[in-house]
Amino acid sequence: MTTAPPSRPLAADVIEAWQRANPQSVPPAVSRWEVGRMEVFNDNLWPEIFRDMRAQAPINKVCGTILGDYWNVSTHKAVQYIESLPELFSSSYEHGGVSIAEPPKGVEHNVRLPMFIAMDRPDHTPRRRTVANAVTPAEMVKLQGEIRERTGRVLDGLPVGEQFDWVSRVSVDLTTSMLAILFDFPRADAHLLAYWSDWFTAIEAGHIPEVMEGRLAAARDMTAKYDAQNPAALRRLVAAGTKLRGFSKEIMDAGYKASMEVFAAHEAKSPEFRKIHQDMRAFQRDQVLWSKFSEWRFDSYIAGLKL
Repeated sequence: MTTAPPSRPLAADVIEAWQRANPQSVPPAVSRWEVGRMEVFNDNLWPEIFRDMRAQAPINKVCGTILGDYWNVSTHKAVQYIESLPELFSSSYEHGGVSIAEPPKGVEHNVRLPMFIAMDRPDHTPRRRTVANAVTPAEMVKLQGEIRERTGRVLDGLPVGEQFDWVSRVSVDLTTSMLAILFDFPRADAHLLAYWSDWFTAIEAGHIPEVMEGRLAAARDMTAKYDAQNPAALRRLVAAGTKLRGFSKEIMDAGYKASMEVFAAHEAKSPEFRKIHQDMRAFQRDQVLWSKFSEWRFDSYIAGLKL
């Protein structure tokens, strides 16, 4: 089940608290088929709603919701058709991404950035090929022992003769465990993957400031957690026989050039990104100047010592 780190609230708790405190800010549903509302799933209303949609209007549009206007596509065949035509039905971050929520207007940190899950081909294709090697049948054979052991432990721990929440006890637990195995994430911290995901996918961030603040806090927590785990991961790679080599200047020059081209392309498409990126670059220039005579010299010195 999804649990929060100490002193950090769950996204659902923050959303529910805000809605209780601001009932006037939560408009009533404009349609019974407004499935973007969290209570549709929290209160288990969705089976009947989707059953009615499939029978009466498999493809329908809902207008005037708190999340904006969107289409409902409720049958498997229609979903397959749409997924097969990314040129027409885009998932790209450049065209709104994979979330039905519109971004809040006037919020400077709301910049659409490229991400693997929100890309169309041809951009998506080479990235998919890169990660596909980690989930080949041969790789799955290597992981099957841990996967079976974890699955058995979850199922054996379920109560007998009483009702329980399958989603929290099985679906969430097994999914985060499998992700931890695939990502080689610390197994004891697997619950953090669900916690971070809940914040990042909370579409209420578009109209609830506290949710946006919580999302940013979760992002900082996640970055800090990964940074803290990197040295141990590096040691595991070396222990497994990985040879470490620093990037050559030629490689770094090529990477820097490619990065600047990507940033320039995003600046041309997004005035918000251009402003943030230009401000960041000015700040970076000052920090590089300072670091040349402070942190870098100290870091180089410490790196040469045997601590």
